[in-house]
Amino acid sequence: MRAERRAEHLAKLEVEKWIMPIAGQMPLWSQLSLQRCPITKLASQSMAGQLAVLEGYAADSSPMADLADLQARKKAQVQEREQQLADLKAQFTNSADDVSIQSRMLGPGDLGQLRRELLEGEAPGHEWPLCAGALLAGSAESLSFVQELVGL
Repeated sequence: MRAERRAEHLAKLEVEKWIMPIAGQMPLWSQLSLQRCPITKLASQSMAGQLAVLEGYAADSSPMADLADLQARKKAQVQEREQQLADLKAQFTNSADDVSIQSRMLGPGDLGQLRRELLEGEAPGHEWPLCAGALLAGSAESLSFVQELVGL
């Protein structure tokens, strides 16, 4: 039985191999325009990308020129900062003593000693029609920051 079935299939194949196939209806994609075809879409996108890369090479800007411009701007910024620092240093070193502000360090001592030391100092004259005073009292360690700040 098995051999019979096999022989029938072989005979059928032998006959069918001589029959020419008949083409049926054309596939639906043959009616699409070329712009809607996926292959041409991908090809045009790829070509547009290649063209953009080539146009980028042809442009006037180059990475080395951009880096040189950046370096020049950074150098100008550094020079400007150095000039500002030099101006500030010159203002401190070449400035005359400020006579509008006076500071004194008094003490240590009790109230009587501090009063005597305060009266011994130079009092403001007629050139100072308006003046103000501030008194900071405390231990020497606690006032060391103020002493450094005002330069005593």
